[in-house]
Amino acid sequence: MPFVKKTASPAEERRRAEKTQVWLSPVRRIERLAAEERICAMTFDDGPCRLPACPDRFRGKPLTLVLAELLERYGARGTFLVVGDTSGGYPDKPGKPGSPFWNGTAYDHFPDFGRDDQGGAANCPELISRLLAGGHEIASHGYAHRLFGRKALLHGGRRCLPDLEAAEADLRLLHKTVEDGWGYPMRLCRPPRGEDGMKGGFTSYDVFALMGYQYLSAGFDGACRLPGRSYQAEVEAAWKAGYTHVTHLYSGMSSLHRKNAYRYIGVLESAYLIDDMTVEIIADGKHLPAELLRFVYKFKGPDRTALITDSMRGAGMPDGPSVLGHYEKGLPVVIEEEVAKLPDRTSFAGSVATTDRLVRNMVQMAKVPLTDAIRMAAATPARIMGF
Repeated sequence: MPFVKKTASPAEERRRAEKTQVWLSPVRRIERLAAEERICAMTFDDGPCRLPACPDRFRGKPLTLVLAELLERYGARGTFLVVGDTSGGYPDKPGKPGSPFWNGTAYDHFPDFGRDDQGGAANCPELISRLLAGGHEIASHGYAHRLFGRKALLHGGRRCLPDLEAAEADLRLLHKTVEDGWGYPMRLCRPPRGEDGMKGGFTSYDVFALMGYQYLSAGFDGACRLPGRSYQAEVEAAWKAGYTHVTHLYSGMSSLHRKNAYRYIGVLESAYLIDDMTVEIIADGKHLPAELLRFVYKFKGPDRTALITDSMRGAGMPDGPSVLGHYEKGLPVVIEEEVAKLPDRTSFAGSVATTDRLVRNMVQMAKVPLTDAIRMAAATPARIMGF
């Protein structure tokens, strides 16, 4: 007969567990805080920034100063995660505007490519002084904002720090800069671009433990940013972490696909499988055909489906040229057939629908009862936002 491995008794397993040494990290990941009233904690990365806001509606004031004054106007205080100086990342070249590499293909440059001298604690000491004078908190985001580790799927060919020792040296340089300059001991840190893993099997928790820092998470944390073994695994992890809503269903979204001979579902199908996950659809009659509008209504229902316009500047305007994004620096588009398109007509560039059109389309195209269409355009979105 074949050999069968003898399993330990429950009592023996407990004795083994008691003898096993477990190291608990002193670092805690701060994602939310208990409060008696409903509040929002605001953090601002990659500063301080001496350049003005874009578009500039504040007469040339530095962006960081604008943020501080806005918060203080309402008696609020923010946490500003600062860098030291990113000018050491040259030679480099900028990426495509609007892409994740807009500020450098090999390294990050803040506040903009070629304008490193206008950002960071080392270059903008007056802004650090102003933040502290206003009662705001300063936290670390790495001196040079170098990735702790490589993840090509998210960051392409960006250069990263070689090991744990390099990550610690980078953080200590920024810590010394702030402590020597202002006598301020930073206590919180967020890894650049949220990248935790590093060479040698170490993580952000290891280097934060060496620094005596706590891990300040970002609003998008919860496995959404870090690839899992499948899209379904990522969505399930995000759901467990508190993510409850999927934006513009079907648009720019992974769906059923094959890897070799096997089929895998994407974010789209995962949104259907989680019953209580809410979704939104661009019901302009262009992004989704009538059949898909009916499909979403049938399987998610009016209480879990929100209608959105997803409209850009040309909403409600007649056919003709328009601009997506910044009026002077944005992307030229053309409005025709009740939707915005790229000039070469290869893709939509945005919706131009108004909310009344969404309701009309759901009633006339998807054959949805008027009361349900109105609920999807009003009550359901309000409930999703917490009202």
